Amino acid sequence: MQKSSKLFFFSFILLVFTFSFISAISEVFVQTQDNAIVIEYPKIFVMKQNEDFHLRFHAFNKTDGKLLTNESINCTLNIYDSSGEGLIRKENLEFNVSHTENDCQHCFGHHISGGNFSEVGSYSYLIRCSNVGIGGSASVGFEITSTGLDPKSILNNSTKIILLTLAIILLIVGGALSFSSIGFIGSILLILVGIYTMIYGLNDVVSLYTQAIALVEIGLGIIFMFISAYEWLPWGKE
Repeated sequence: MQKSSKLFFFSFILLVFTFSFISAISEVFVQTQDNAIVIEYPKIFVMKQNEDFHLRFHAFNKTDGKLLTNESINCTLNIYDSSGEGLIRKENLEFNVSHTENDCQHCFGHHISGGNFSEVGSYSYLIRCSNVGIGGSASVGFEITSTGLDPKSILNNSTKIILLTLAIILLIVGGALSFSSIGFIGSILLILVGIYTMIYGLNDVVSLYTQAIALVEIGLGIIFMFISAYEWLPWGKE
């Protein structure tokens, strides 16, 4: 492989890696178990720190699909923090019969104070509904962040998207057209993107996940910088 094509080759690898990362979907733990009761809950997996949460869900008979009420079943709610400590245990959840503003009709629910979410991190809740001979449950993991945005998604961070896109374009152009100087600038920009991620994380949330991404970006930037610098120098063109 000629030296002039090395930068393009590595830039292509970076491009594939980046788009794989952007399109990756955050994994959220969801587990449901039921004998005769199906629990339908809101698919909310990221919430804002210190913000109240109105949990609402419906329960249905698995056999005929009919809605179940507090006249036939009892439902319990448990909420746990990232260390597994129980924050809330609420039995005999209230049941809304009529529709009111910002609420649902014929659903179970509970108002959860934002004080329970004072720390960012991973949480989970367990819903259990049962009666004599029947039962059903839903266990759902969710994240509490300072912004209410998914900490593992780059799509909500326009600054990072712009900087990373510009770095990739410069690296590809520099490699494809054998402009090592342009590739060198792109590699420096990629290193700066990694430093930005290390400091601010994704969506202003810094975690081991974002730090790992930052190290990958910085490492790739350094590799591209040495490759482009080598080809930029006189002996690299021999």
